[in-house]
Amino acid sequence: MSRDFQMQFRHSEGNLHIRTSGKLDVDAARELLKLFVSEYRHGGRIFVDTAGLEDIHPAVRGLLDSGLPESSVAPSSLYFKGEKGFQIAPAGCRVIVMARDGKEKRKTGTPRGRRFSRHVCCGKCAHCTCHGQGHGEGGHCD
Repeated sequence: MSRDFQMQFRHSEGNLHIRTSGKLDVDAARELLKLFVSEYRHGGRIFVDTAGLEDIHPAVRGLLDSGLPESSVAPSSLYFKGEKGFQIAPAGCRVIVMARDGKEKRKTGTPRGRRFSRHVCCGKCAHCTCHGQGHGEGGHCD
């Protein structure tokens, strides 16, 4: 792992939360994949916070894209938080960014298609944290 790259992680309600910082190069991306393998609990989600990343090597997305199937993590279970997530998210993963008004915007699909959808909560989802308060009716949490 690069000396300039650091990861901190914690488990919360069956999900894995990872905070990254420093320079994300190919060796650091391999360490991130190893962390997925060793700490991921099937059925949960993985959230990777990219706010602390300073520099991202261009080959990282390709490495994560090819290495994710070997880690047994479904792309739909992997969320990258922050604008830098667009640079590294493998196909099928999601990128979550905060809008200027402080509300969450979630990008769905591949990193190449930048389609956003607002989080609309029905209040009945298994992992719901807002319980339908002020997020609309009839929608569904991802």
